[in-house]
Amino acid sequence: MNANSRGNQVVRVPCETHFRRNVWIETLIYTLKGKLGAKLKAMTSCEPCHRKGLGVPAVKWCTECDEALCSSCYDSHRSMKALLSHRIVDIDLAKTTPVPALMKLSSQFCKTHTNQRLEYHCLFHDAICCQNCMTHNHRACANIIPIDIAAKGAKESRSISELLSQLENIQQSLDGIRQRKLQNIKQIDDQDIAIRNTVSRLRQKVTERLNVIEKELYDELKNLKQSGKSKLERESRKLQQTADLVKSHKEQIEFEKQNGTDKQTFLAAHIIKEHIIGIEERILHMKSRTGTISLVFQENGDILDSLGSFGSLSLSSNTKTSFNMDEKHSKEVEQRESFIQGFDFSYKFDVNVKQDVMITGIAATDDNRLLLCGGGKCNIIITTLEGKYLQDCKLTGEPWDVAITREREGKAVATLPILYAIQFINTNSMVAGKMVKFNWRVYGIATIDKRIIVGGKNSLQILDTDGIKLNEIAVPSISVFYIHPRENGDFYYSDCTYVYCMKPDGRHVFCQDVSNLDSPRNIVTDTRGNLYVAGHRSNNVHRLSSDGISLDVPLSKEDAINGPFAICFSLDQSKLCVSNRNGKTITVYDTMYAPQSREKDIQNLLKYL
Repeated sequence: MNANSRGNQVVRVPCETHFRRNVWIETLIYTLKGKLGAKLKAMTSCEPCHRKGLGVPAVKWCTECDEALCSSCYDSHRSMKALLSHRIVDIDLAKTTPVPALMKLSSQFCKTHTNQRLEYHCLFHDAICCQNCMTHNHRACANIIPIDIAAKGAKESRSISELLSQLENIQQSLDGIRQRKLQNIKQIDDQDIAIRNTVSRLRQKVTERLNVIEKELYDELKNLKQSGKSKLERESRKLQQTADLVKSHKEQIEFEKQNGTDKQTFLAAHIIKEHIIGIEERILHMKSRTGTISLVFQENGDILDSLGSFGSLSLSSNTKTSFNMDEKHSKEVEQRESFIQGFDFSYKFDVNVKQDVMITGIAATDDNRLLLCGGGKCNIIITTLEGKYLQDCKLTGEPWDVAITREREGKAVATLPILYAIQFINTNSMVAGKMVKFNWRVYGIATIDKRIIVGGKNSLQILDTDGIKLNEIAVPSISVFYIHPRENGDFYYSDCTYVYCMKPDGRHVFCQDVSNLDSPRNIVTDTRGNLYVAGHRSNNVHRLSSDGISLDVPLSKEDAINGPFAICFSLDQSKLCVSNRNGKTITVYDTMYAPQSREKDIQNLLKYL
C-alpha cells in the first residue's frame, strides 16, 4: 500500500491473467493430463536417484514431497528430523489410490505467484495466500495467521465436519436427481404407450365419424337419385301422352283423306291444326326447359386440412425439485449458478443523430428501453434494447449521465454539467421536468434507497428524490464522473483515476488503482455484487470483487472494446450494453453464465496437479 499525490491510501492490485472462455479451460485440462501422465510414469522409479542418473525401482511414495522413493532414499528420508512428519505409503498403494488425493504438493503454491508457497490464512476473507498476496491484497486485514497454525486440528475441526456433511448432502442430492431421471425414463416409456392408446382411440372415433358422414352422404345420394328419376319419369309420361295424341291426329287425317269427302277432310284438318299449334308451343316450351339431369359429387378438397392433427406433442420440463438441501448450501449453489463466465458479442448499433456522438451515460428502464446521454445535443435519446430509435427527450442542457429514480412512477434524473444542474425526467411521457442548480459542474449520478447522489467538485451531494439537499460528503476527487449503488447501502464511484467504495457516512471502504485499468469510467454490478468498470484508455472492461479485488478482464480489444465510456446491464442481466468507440457506437454482448466461478474451477482443478 502506498500514497498517491493526493495523499490517499491506494492499494495496487495486479490484474490476474485474463482466461478466455473455453480456451483457458482446455489449456488447463491439457496441462493437467500431461502432468498427471508424467507423475504416473514417475511412480515406477525413484525420483531422487533418477536425478542422479540412476534407474532404481521405487518402493515408497511421499505424499508431501510428491515423489517416489527407493529403499535407500526412503531410509534417508525417515532419518531426517524435518521430514519425519511426512506421510509415506507403499508405491503399490499409491498406484491404486486416486492420484489427486496424493499429488498435493503443487496445490501448496500460489496460483498467482507460482514460485511462492501458500503460507498464510486470512480469517477475514477466508483465503489462503502467499507472502506476495498478503502484501498486496491483505495488507489491511488484521486477522492473518500462518497456515501451520490455522491447520492445527483440521481433521477434527467443525469446518471439516461441515464439509463432509455438505458433500454427503450433495451426494444424496445427486443420487436423488439420478433416481428421478431413471424414474422419468420409465415414465416416458409409459407415457409413450398411453399416448399411442389415446391416438388409437381418437382414430377409432374419427373412423366412426367418417362412417356417419358416409351414411348421411349415401342417404342424400339415394334421395337425389329418386327425385331425379321421378322428375324424368313424369316428363317422359307427358311426352308419351303428347306423342299418342299426335299419332291419333295423324291417323284421323289419313283416314279422312282416304275415305272422307273433301269437306270432311278440310274440316278435320282445320280442327287438328288448332290442336297442333298448342302442341308445338308445348314442345318448344319443353325444349327450352329440358336438359340432362346428372348426379354430381363435388369433393371437399379441404376435408383433410380441416381434419387437422389428432393433437400436438412436446417435451414438458418440470424443474421443481423433490429433494431438500440445507439453506446455506442452497444459497451457495444459487450464487455459483449466477456467476457470469464471460460475454459474447451479439450486435451493435450507431446512435441516429446528425451531430458528433459521444454517449457518456446509459440507463435501462423496466421495459428495457435505453436512455442514452451525450448525443451532441440537449437531448436524451431513447431506443429499444435492439437499437431501434424511439424518440428524443428534450432537456435544458446537454446531459452527461442519467439514473432511474422512482422506477414505479416512471422518473429519471440526468446531470447537466455545463448548466451546473440536474434535471428530472418523466420516463413514460419523456418530458423533462424541474432543474436543481449547484455551484459547480456535476457529472456522476445514482439513486440509492430513495436518495440521489450527485458527484460534484471535491464532494458528493446527497438529495432526496424531490431534489432537496440532505447532506454533503467531502471526497478527494476534483470531479466524480460516475457513481453506482452497492446492495448494502454503500456506493462505488470513479474519478478517471481510481475506483472507490464509500459508506453513507463518508468513510472510504477502499480506493483501488487497478493494474491495466486506465481512466476508469462507468461502473455496474452483477447479481453477485461483482463490479464491472469500463477502462476508457486501456480499451477493456475489468471485473472486481465487491471488496475491490481485481478478478479478471472479461472484455478487451479482442472483443472489439475501444474507448468505452458507459456500460449498462439489461433488466434481467442477459445483455451488457457498452458505449463503445469513444461513445459513437452501442455494442451489445450476451451474458454467459457458468455453474461455478472461475476461481472455484481453478482451485478444484489445481488439486489434480
